[in-house]
Amino acid sequence: MRYKSLIIALFVIFAIRNADAVSLKVNIINATKGEPVASYPVTVKITDDDYHKTAGVVETLEFQTGADGIFKGNIDVKTGKKIIAQVNYRGINYYSEAGEVTTGNEKMVFKVLVYDISDKKEDIAILERHVSLIPTNEKLIQVFDTLKIENTGNKTFVGKFNDELDITQVLYIPMPRGYMLAQLGGISSSKISTFSGGIVSRQEIKPGIHQVIFQYNVLSETGFFDLSLFSRMDSPEIQSLFLYFPKDDRWKIKISDLKPSGEQQFGTRTFTMWGGIADSVVKIMVYGPTYEGVKSFWSISIILTFAASLTGLYFLRRPIRLWHLKREKKRLESVLTGLKDENISGFYEPFVRIVTGRLKEIDQRLGT
Repeated sequence: MRYKSLIIALFVIFAIRNADAVSLKVNIINATKGEPVASYPVTVKITDDDYHKTAGVVETLEFQTGADGIFKGNIDVKTGKKIIAQVNYRGINYYSEAGEVTTGNEKMVFKVLVYDISDKKEDIAILERHVSLIPTNEKLIQVFDTLKIENTGNKTFVGKFNDELDITQVLYIPMPRGYMLAQLGGISSSKISTFSGGIVSRQEIKPGIHQVIFQYNVLSETGFFDLSLFSRMDSPEIQSLFLYFPKDDRWKIKISDLKPSGEQQFGTRTFTMWGGIADSVVKIMVYGPTYEGVKSFWSISIILTFAASLTGLYFLRRPIRLWHLKREKKRLESVLTGLKDENISGFYEPFVRIVTGRLKEIDQRLGT
């Protein structure tokens, strides 16, 4: 019994050493109105890292702010763990910065800014779009696409329902037709829908500047790549577009509206850069090393097929004409028989003469 009590005491001492009491303060502020959010639930997550959506979350605690929009309390957290405060306001999750527990009995203060929501796109702008085209082989181009998006307002933009696409649209991002999305960053994969000419984002845009990254591939069997971008009227235009392509004499590229802007070094490769204000339509045509050969092959094939067709029609013109005349003769003989059967009073006599004359003409052409 004495040994059992000793083991329990040692366990309690070990637990106390590894759990530190933290004095916690969480302040929720409605940044749209500039006022505290009173009597509102707040979630405190204890994690192993800086992220709140990973398996690193080891404990979740639920609290509520007071009349002043502040929660104060003590929690037991092991040294080395991190704390993140989360608030779901009007269906949108907002988070504080992560704070690490470094010593025992410390005071930690967290501030969570929340916003009202809006569906007005006037405050949304795509400041920059950087598109890097990297040929993998003569039939495949990898594209690394980075967008800088800004919400200049003081409300979270949640978009509107798009009747044409039958989906809630926060942002429409034009893409080359035939793109194959591989990776993305800065946006949840569950909040996007892919269409033939673009990507629709359903992820809300909070006030401030945000960055979204896409990596996708474009395949062409002929060596010709049409990477043109077509914007929609219901989405903000791209204010500045920058395009990068490796220096390679074997490849040709044609771009509308963008002007050469020098060269850029990425690692060991040198890229030619184009830049400018993006129009609603930006035409980007890339011609691979094998495109001219394919083009010539198809041109010759079309010409040879057309010539063969004309030759065949020339030699078969008489048999085809005779075949049509024989069909017409057979049909007119049937019509003439019917007219004679009904021509009791001589009413159809003019028609009989016309049909008979045409039959004689056909017989002359057929040589019968």
